[in-house]
Amino acid sequence: MIVAMRAVAFALSVTLTACRFNFDLVPPADCVSGNCTCVPGNCPIDADPNPDFDAPRGDPTLDTDGDGVFDDTDNCVSIQNPAQHDEDTDGYGDVCDNCPTVANTNQANLGETNAGQTADSVGDACDPRPTQSGESIAYFEPFVGTTLSPDWTIINGTWPVSGDAVQQMSLVSDQRMHNPAAIAVNDYIAEATFTFASLDTGNVNGGILWRITGNNGWLCAVFHDDTITPAMSLLMIWTIQNGAANFERNRATIPDVAPGGRYRILAGAYGSNHYCALDSLQTGPTAPFTSNQNASGIPGFRTNRVTGEYNSFVVYTLGGPI
Repeated sequence: MIVAMRAVAFALSVTLTACRFNFDLVPPADCVSGNCTCVPGNCPIDADPNPDFDAPRGDPTLDTDGDGVFDDTDNCVSIQNPAQHDEDTDGYGDVCDNCPTVANTNQANLGETNAGQTADSVGDACDPRPTQSGESIAYFEPFVGTTLSPDWTIINGTWPVSGDAVQQMSLVSDQRMHNPAAIAVNDYIAEATFTFASLDTGNVNGGILWRITGNNGWLCAVFHDDTITPAMSLLMIWTIQNGAANFERNRATIPDVAPGGRYRILAGAYGSNHYCALDSLQTGPTAPFTSNQNASGIPGFRTNRVTGEYNSFVVYTLGGPI
């Protein structure tokens, strides 16, 4: 689905407040039942486009948010989203999903209150600190359409947008792009899903940058080395100096990396605590490090002699150390 939207900078505390109390009205984006294809506002009662989605439909005669999609098929009833893009296909459109890249049909956000804390605006399924308050989604980029958002600055390489992803097409060292618009604070976690298409021989990797200033900062990357027998695959955290990943800080062993391998990478820092993880900051694999070096800066992507694609990009502000 082509979406007339570039990067979505979320004022999520506002967005979710407006949408939260309407979650019981939000249906999936499509309305298909057997051979009957429904149009917005004209769905039969027995049409169930997603049997795993339990929320009742809204009123088929209303378009509460005025986006041209009636409430019975609108996947964000109170927030305008005419394109209805749903990155994680959980039935909630990106603009009112409290975890836009992690499917969570129940939109659960109970971790903080169950731990005696005040709930923040990030769902339990993707919250960097699910039992502690203070997180928000500061920025979300689904890479829809065919044009890279002007929020991004390409440093090296060619980065076309296609198929809900930004691609990196060259087996060349230090292919980078940065996002100066993504964050205005220093304490954050950047998340992206990277899928390897091909790997050159030798030491190769693809990952996420954070706290980048100029050509210096930090890198969390999935790494592969076939110069040794057996080949070695790792999650690694480096400092970046003059664009190069010259100083390894920590590592964690992971299963062998190969073309088609898909990885949800989380990277960032709170104060001097730096984080590098796959899938979850709590359960790993993780490669943390403590340092005051490169204490501020923006996030981005970097590949080194691999090709592949980043399917989405999220920045979570952090309210405290993990």
